[in-house]
Amino acid sequence: MARLTVRARSVVTEAGQAVERSAGAGVYIRADDIPVGRTSKGGELTARVPSGQLRITAIVPPHAFGERFVDLPAGGADTATIVLDPDKEVTDETDLVLVEAPAGVLRADAKSLSLRFLEDGRPIALTRISRIELLDAGGNAVRDLSPLFRVAGTAIAAADPRAVIALAAASSGSIRLRVAAADRAGFVRSNQIAFTIR
Repeated sequence: MARLTVRARSVVTEAGQAVERSAGAGVYIRADDIPVGRTSKGGELTARVPSGQLRITAIVPPHAFGERFVDLPAGGADTATIVLDPDKEVTDETDLVLVEAPAGVLRADAKSLSLRFLEDGRPIALTRISRIELLDAGGNAVRDLSPLFRVAGTAIAAADPRAVIALAAASSGSIRLRVAAADRAGFVRSNQIAFTIR
């Protein structure tokens, strides 16, 4: 293990000049995508992390992100300053399931249609939908389905399942959706899911 101090910085404009300032408290710090902690009021966090080469990220969801690579010797200590980019959407690829199609097959007469993001097998509480897109075989968005869904706790539920199923069934073969929704911390969870309708 090694000790790492992370200083998170933000760029602000003062009198027409870009100036770096402390990003303040609450910036999420990760080492190789593993949560380490959050910064204090001064925009710093000191934590024990594995030694070796690490990708350190600083995140203020949903739209500020920065990263830096470090190489820490065992038992050593270092400081990494990370400047946040305020215009970079922060997304986490998270397991996604279609509740009514556990084997990848949705019944054409299904009375509900709900999607859930899972972390360690548990559903994640969501606050808003970022996008739900119907994709073609090449992975290109062909239709925005977001207006047809709503957030209900841990589920993204179709307001009118029959209408969604009819739209999806118009696609030939396997149906693919690209889904993104924000959790309570502001992180945007995203993934794709494929299924067939019978």
